[in-house]
Amino acid sequence: MTDPAEATADGTAAWRVTVDRGACLGSGICAALAPGLFVLDGERSRPLRGATEPDEAVLDAADSCPAAAITVAAGTEVVGPRP
Repeated sequence: MTDPAEATADGTAAWRVTVDRGACLGSGICAALAPGLFVLDGERSRPLRGATEPDEAVLDAADSCPAAAITVAAGTEVVGPRP
């Protein structure tokens, strides 16, 4: 069963989004591709919230990160970055 805190409006599992701030280069690509989810905080990116509804823009941000610092997970399955 999905934790209500990690569910979308339709009850499906939300995606958890994390940024490895130690690996982040601060390029800002993620904030440009998904400005509602990522923000530059000093010289590094961070997610504005830890969970989001599934969205292609989130995967595009993870795929485009030059440092591969963004991880997107649905439950225990990593869905981004894509191979």
